[in-house]
Amino acid sequence: AAAEASRNPQEARVLELDRLSGRIRESALRGGARWAGRLLGVGIRAFGAASRSAFENDYRWAYASTGGAAGTALVHDAPSVSRVEGGVTLGGRASPDVTWRLGAFAGRHSAAGAYGGGEIALAKRWSDLFSQDVMLARRIRVPSVEELRQPALSRTFDGSLFATTGNPDLEPETADEISLGFRFPGVSLSMFGREEKSRIM
Repeated sequence: AAAEASRNPQEARVLELDRLSGRIRESALRGGARWAGRLLGVGIRAFGAASRSAFENDYRWAYASTGGAAGTALVHDAPSVSRVEGGVTLGGRASPDVTWRLGAFAGRHSAAGAYGGGEIALAKRWSDLFSQDVMLARRIRVPSVEELRQPALSRTFDGSLFATTGNPDLEPETADEISLGFRFPGVSLSMFGREEKSRIM
């Protein structure tokens, strides 16, 4: 999916790259809904969202190689991406001093596929001077349209340019987190751990 203007700096060098426009004739449609309420003493929050975005990329580059080859290319790309997502969070009190929260969400991205995550959290108030909380969560970041298809330029160590059109094979970025907090009057201490998978750079 990458249009390479200079993979090997010794063999080819970009003479000119004219990105006519990163986005032209963009159209986007987004909608969503949220609801909050209580049932049997349990707080409930729910959401749903959908979006679709489409735009066109046009860019042109010229190159020359040490072997004498030269050429130009005009690339036209018209990607579109749709996304649907929904989730629910429940929360309440297990006792006067203990609160809890449980949430989950799932969605589907037309380019990156299906994904899902959630969290579970507990908080305990031991006294007026000390409370403690713990949370486990899976976070998701879906690649943007620009990261999937947008043209971009970068410069190599010798000054030549490298042109790409994004990476349409990107998967959702996943992060598993754990946090532990200690709270005193006027002071909060937190311990945090995170493991990332398929990180989008």
